[in-house]
Amino acid sequence: MKRIIIAFGIIILFAGLSALSLWYLDDIHDEINVMLEECYQYGVEDRVEEAVQKSQEVFEKWHNSETFLITFIHHDQLDDITIVTSRLAPLIANGEKAEYLAEVKKAMVLVEHIKMSEQPMLKNIL
Repeated sequence: MKRIIIAFGIIILFAGLSALSLWYLDDIHDEINVMLEECYQYGVEDRVEEAVQKSQEVFEKWHNSETFLITFIHHDQLDDITIVTSRLAPLIANGEKAEYLAEVKKAMVLVEHIKMSEQPMLKNIL
């Protein structure tokens, strides 16, 4: 009987940790996505100083979040976003508006991809 109780306890623990990680990922996705949308808007409107500042905030937010996300998401996917977000501020600061806007969109797609690939759906399990 003790083994069954321990087994159920472990299952509940794993389910709770999984739910926590999905909640955290969803929260980070929403925050980063809003920040990236602001970056894109600043880039379109040629508001370079605001774009540089917001791009640096995006990188810092992502970099800080990555330390927890790395425990349950593939390292390569996280590195791709880190590389893209690290390039944003220098791109807009150096007048590379088109490349900046493309990289912002790329970061948005990568963050969305991570969120979708970590959801417990049949297509992600198979």
